[in-house]
Amino acid sequence: MKFTWNEIDKHITGDFDLLIVSASYEERCLSLVKNLPYNKVKHSVIFYLQDYMKYLSDNLSYLRGMLSEKNISNEAIELFHDKSLESYDRIVVYLDKLFTDGLIQNVIIDTTTFTHEMILILLMLFKQKYTQVSVVFAYSNAKDYGHGSKRSSHKWLSKGIGDIRSILGYPGDLLPTRQTHLIIVVGYEYDRALSIISEMEPISLSLGFGKSDSYTTESHADDNKHYGAWEHFEDVVRDSMSFVSKKKVYKFDISCNNPNQAHKDIQSHLVELQDNNMIKDKNVLLFAMNNKLSTLGVGLLALERQDVQLCYAPALIYNYKNYSTPGEKCYLFKLLNKQ
Repeated sequence: MKFTWNEIDKHITGDFDLLIVSASYEERCLSLVKNLPYNKVKHSVIFYLQDYMKYLSDNLSYLRGMLSEKNISNEAIELFHDKSLESYDRIVVYLDKLFTDGLIQNVIIDTTTFTHEMILILLMLFKQKYTQVSVVFAYSNAKDYGHGSKRSSHKWLSKGIGDIRSILGYPGDLLPTRQTHLIIVVGYEYDRALSIISEMEPISLSLGFGKSDSYTTESHADDNKHYGAWEHFEDVVRDSMSFVSKKKVYKFDISCNNPNQAHKDIQSHLVELQDNNMIKDKNVLLFAMNNKLSTLGVGLLALERQDVQLCYAPALIYNYKNYSTPGEKCYLFKLLNKQ
């Protein structure tokens, strides 16, 4: 479901016991709370990465202030970008305590500015552990990314990678004796994607790009997200051939505005690879590096397919000042069935 912010009253009509949101250096972390109708949420938790406190502290304060003004009780929980296990433990300890008495039945999760890793962990937890809770996933779109420059070659969101790690809850069925087929759902992360390919040294590679009718940004003409992102994607495809044989680099399209469709798109690509024996006896590793809606679709796929391992490579540096500008639309999806 997609709507503009001035229509939010028509679409958020039920009450939520809990809002889960992430404070970020991106102004978009404020969008949902700023537009949230009064008397629709009882309590909220704000997760934030301690590593970037100097960049996000103002937005964390704004979030808490707006929530308090709307009479929504709130608390902030510190997480860590490079300590995924410790962050996971903190999330679970907090949610376990919150869900013990069974009073929280309806949750809304603002996925907008969580890391890909954290939103996939949350998806897994509500799919496998907190199945008694009804969950709606929200996403606030961007007007533009890397908005410091109109030239796509100058747009960037992040650079470099730290460690490459599997995402908790998505271990895959890997054997050390097998070769690797690598799948990357690409966005603007040109430098980061190539670093992953170089480090992983896969025998074969699939690169996914957002379908032309599924973009969530609002800008138009030659400076829009699609125009720039397509150039980045073509650069990744070209430069990937420095690491992987041209005959073993495959391209596919994936939805960026509907997690359920993204799930189907990645599944269709895997079936095609299997039917043509392209991934037979290979470890399949998957990196979600486009927007959070496509990332949710990747997570749904990996929760069904134990032969796929989801991985994450945290960036060394982010474009803190010019990462994105807030858009005017919100997306809502109910992806998990209450048990």
